[in-house]
Amino acid sequence: SLLDKSGVRFLGGWAVPEAKAVEIVKGLEAIQGDFNKAKDTFIGHYDQAIQDWIANNPGWEQMIATSVVSANYVSKRIAFSWQVFKVVNPTGKKKDVLQTGLQSEVTNLGGTLFDEIAKVAKDAFNKSFLNKSVITRKALSPLKGIQQKLTDLSFIESRIAPVAALIDAAINRIPGRGAIQGNDLLLFQVLLMNLSDPASIIKYAQEILDGRSKEDILSGLLEPSKTQSKPKAKNKQAEKPNSQLESYGLW
Repeated sequence: SLLDKSGVRFLGGWAVPEAKAVEIVKGLEAIQGDFNKAKDTFIGHYDQAIQDWIANNPGWEQMIATSVVSANYVSKRIAFSWQVFKVVNPTGKKKDVLQTGLQSEVTNLGGTLFDEIAKVAKDAFNKSFLNKSVITRKALSPLKGIQQKLTDLSFIESRIAPVAALIDAAINRIPGRGAIQGNDLLLFQVLLMNLSDPASIIKYAQEILDGRSKEDILSGLLEPSKTQSKPKAKNKQAEKPNSQLESYGLW
């Protein structure tokens, strides 16, 4: 949960923004401390727990006693650890050959992130927005979390920042306090429904890159039949995800 909050799944682990790396490691260290305390408690009571198990199962004493492993054996196989490394672009004459596989993984990061965002948005919608006529501002916490994660990881590719900006614009449309209902609630319900679909996320991101305003998109969410304003000339540079590994700062 800690890593999912700020990072995206990558190469069997998580890619996180360099700016968040130290903060995340401190969080992992805190969890590790709790883990080690729980491990020490478990190992400290292990032998007695075995004896209690044997005592509570008359007739099976010999089978249990010969099948269990020692506390030392168990201790060596329970651990909490992690590794941190920085992703860098290969250099030298063999650069193109060496970076092929990694570059492919990096290129797919945007899609992975949008898939993760879609799942969080769907869970938030079902838990806090479905069939509701009024909600408290606390219900916006998952949406704010999505916005922050997208902002932190916006360097991955060009379509991420527009989605973060769209969510921010939606949050800024409502009053600073009080319950959320009526059209304000409807806006967030429809927005979360769209965020629950990776294809819709990419669609709105590209529309913003092509020149459609965030305000026009949000108004369109409340009025689905409204004719969309004609977008400005396409930004050809933005049609493909940015995959310049040198600028990533992935950890």
